[in-house]
Amino acid sequence: MKKTYGGNIFLKNKLVLYIFVFLALIDVYNHLLYNDTKTLFVLIIAGYITSLFTENMTVVLIIALVVSNVFKQAMDPNGYYKNMRENFENKDEGSNDNSETENDNDDNFKNENINTKETLSDAQQMVDIQEKLINNLEKMTPYVEKMETFANKYAGNINKSNFQNMVKQVKQSVANK
Repeated sequence: MKKTYGGNIFLKNKLVLYIFVFLALIDVYNHLLYNDTKTLFVLIIAGYITSLFTENMTVVLIIALVVSNVFKQAMDPNGYYKNMRENFENKDEGSNDNSETENDNDDNFKNENINTKETLSDAQQMVDIQEKLINNLEKMTPYVEKMETFANKYAGNINKSNFQNMVKQVKQSVANK
């Protein structure tokens, strides 16, 4: 039987490490989802500082998760799932009162018509801009082809004086058109 010295066997188990890695990834995803950069920063800093004192990644992850979640609760004890609670309360209130819901639906329909008109005008502006871009790209095609043949011609022997001559020739060909 193998004895382990200097630590708990629980902290040296790979399965436990993978569990805490999974929990840490879920926690990071949750912080990113709710745009909670302060707590994410605390998680990263706590993990980094802990890694300076121990090489055991399980300990690092446990301490980083605990410190960041304590920080989160200390900063806003009721706000962690506040949005979810409000959504559930709004759904419960909406099912009891049908007359207000119908009025809200009429207002939403009017707003959708306004948004549709704005969206159509924005889409038309985008189409106009895209057409201008395509026309400009078509005008540039001969110049690009000339530059490509020019580059292929002088690909092997480019130095400073050859490059300056190439620039002069390009300027002359553009000025002639």
